[in-house]
Amino acid sequence: MSVVLQAQPDPDAEDFWALRPSLREPIPAIFESATLLSQAADAFLIGDLETAGERIRAANMAEIREWIESLWGGAKQNPDQPLYNRKRAITPELPKLDLTLRHPVRMPNAAEKSIILERDGWTCRYCGIPLIESKARNILRLAMPDALVWGNSNREKHAAFQCMTPEYDHVVPHCYGGASSIENTVICCGPCNCGKFDRLLEHQGLLDPRLRCASRTAWDGLTRLPSP
Repeated sequence: MSVVLQAQPDPDAEDFWALRPSLREPIPAIFESATLLSQAADAFLIGDLETAGERIRAANMAEIREWIESLWGGAKQNPDQPLYNRKRAITPELPKLDLTLRHPVRMPNAAEKSIILERDGWTCRYCGIPLIESKARNILRLAMPDALVWGNSNREKHAAFQCMTPEYDHVVPHCYGGASSIENTVICCGPCNCGKFDRLLEHQGLLDPRLRCASRTAWDGLTRLPSP
């Protein structure tokens, strides 16, 4: 099954110049896989590794892999499936700051990350998909390496776990003077972070995620799994 990506935009369409919350709409398979992985975590907690492994394998969906690749792989260059908003074409690229002029701290520290995570929850501030704590992934991977594959290349990694890996995005990119502060950093999924890369929101026609309320759901990022 192939992912249906955004079609070539119509200049006469009402929403042609509209800002959007994310580079790609999340697909239903991602949320379906989150349900399967939550079931896997519950099975793991009661020692049912067989059921946990089955759910983890079922969550490794080809549709999710295609969605990921459309954001950071070669597919994002397909002119018939444009990734970047047409606003970028009329928004001039600004020169990036010299390295000596950028904020000296590249990433928020552990305490700041904890505050950001508490504020944003375990969901991507751009596309809204559930995110999974890396520690939880490693717990399941160590217990069931045949089910939770995690190879060296992107395509050798479990698609759902890779898709839902949390990252910290500078809303104003570091290369444009953005600080690694709580105010300028949001939680997002790896594909959204890589797709946005080092570009300004206006270069991609993106809404500022800080102007929307963080999605607060019952999703816990599988943090209920105990450390080994």
